Amino acid sequence: MSKVYLIDYENIKCFDNIISDDEDCEQCLFYTDNCPNISIDVISKYKSMDFIKIDRGNQSLDMCLSSCLGFFISKYPTHEYFIVSNDCDYDSVINFWIKSRNVKISRINKTPEKVEHNAIIMQLLRGSDIPSKTTGEISSIVAQFYCKKNGKQKIYL
Repeated sequence: MSKVYLIDYENIKCFDNIISDDEDCEQCLFYTDNCPNISIDVISKYKSMDFIKIDRGNQSLDMCLSSCLGFFISKYPTHEYFIVSNDCDYDSVINFWIKSRNVKISRINKTPEKVEHNAIIMQLLRGSDIPSKTTGEISSIVAQFYCKKNGKQKIYL
């Protein structure tokens, strides 16, 4: 199965070790003039990454990223999708695709070792009655302590 990473560069600048760079993977980095310059290290490491410049505007990057997500899902419905962002506003879009089309999709943030755990937790929460706005926040918190010593106790704190 192929993976697609959609990166909100306005919201997360450091994504080293978060995304995969294998051949069976698509990466799209969305940015605006509001973003700081992208380093040559990023460009050289992710040679196959698509860099998509979005015009500045209220939520313009978020809307374009969500639109591209829908395009990819319609073209590749069996792929696995990751939105790389700390912005929990994407969680309602993610929950829509999970609930209505059973798409494998999750939001990942700055904690690279938590990527797989976050995806697992999002899938587990998809059938719950938890409001879509808080699902991503919950999965991010739980993923921080998933499979860690005394992790359950730390989650309760």
